[in-house]
Amino acid sequence: MKKSIAILLLIIHGFNLAGYPAMFAYLQHKANSRFIVQIDNGEYSDAQLVEVKIPYPLPYSTNWKDYERVNGEMEVNGTHYNYVKRKLSNDTLYLMCIPNTEKTKLGMAKHNYLNVVNGVNDNNGSKKSTTSQDAFQKSFSAEYHVVPADFSIAITGDFYRPDFYQADSSIPDRTLSAAFQPPEA
Repeated sequence: MKKSIAILLLIIHGFNLAGYPAMFAYLQHKANSRFIVQIDNGEYSDAQLVEVKIPYPLPYSTNWKDYERVNGEMEVNGTHYNYVKRKLSNDTLYLMCIPNTEKTKLGMAKHNYLNVVNGVNDNNGSKKSTTSQDAFQKSFSAEYHVVPADFSIAITGDFYRPDFYQADSSIPDRTLSAAFQPPEA
């Protein structure tokens, strides 16, 4: 009896550590796949599109007459966007994006769930008192794994300065010292 209760508690604990993050990741992947199919089928209106302009200062770049279909996604301030079209004109890359509301809602649900599980108050963001057992569980849980793909970009000011880009064709004069004597032939 004790053995079966211990196994049951281990299964519940394992699901809390790895099951919920895996479930949210699966649901977000499925939502994103469905959304991409809708975009490919043209099931969106042009009024839903958001235009993003990115400076693209390349010499001798070509100007595209029309937009081309492109896949990709980004997250800005907690809102997920999927790329629909892109166009390069002069020194600017234009991305037409559409908000992925289902993936955003799932991301917020995951965030809220993690706040409840970890004891974070929504009012002031302060945590409840933690014990050493809580700290031990947090060190092994998957919720705290930092994904290197998460980043944010803030574009301010003028990025194109002709005097900034300079080519240097000099070869550095450095010699490497050998760690040991080479063998004799």
